[in-house]
Amino acid sequence: IAADQYGYSTTESDDSFSLVSSPDTFNVESAGAVGGTAHARPVWYVRNETGGSVGSVVLTNTTLAETTTWVGTLGDDYWLKFDSAAQQISKSATNGSDPTGLTYTVSMGGWQTGSVFPRLKPATQNACAVTGVSAGTVRWVYRARYL
Repeated sequence: IAADQYGYSTTESDDSFSLVSSPDTFNVESAGAVGGTAHARPVWYVRNETGGSVGSVVLTNTTLAETTTWVGTLGDDYWLKFDSAAQQISKSATNGSDPTGLTYTVSMGGWQTGSVFPRLKPATQNACAVTGVSAGTVRWVYRARYL
């Protein structure tokens, strides 16, 4: 019995988008389709660069109608990490430009009941949005999955 029946790409996809309004929309993948034959479970990073704190962040994949909402305080230049595979939200303990090198503290107290961690639909360009951060960055990292 396999704990995880999916095969994974040996190549990690890593891309980002600059947020300039709230809400702001973007496509994953901007120049093509998400690879694989099964839904990918990305790690999403959202950076607040508004010059002040924000009180909520909403991450949506409109292609799949999957939305997760976090309510709390996210300081300027700090990151939220939405891990779709682990179904966990964490907040960076420090600020910095590369979210993958930072230390995070689990912040599930801000997760709103009924939220769904956004996945990525395979063989499709996924339309997504971030609400609550009017200036910042959204970054997604994933491996294509195969059934």
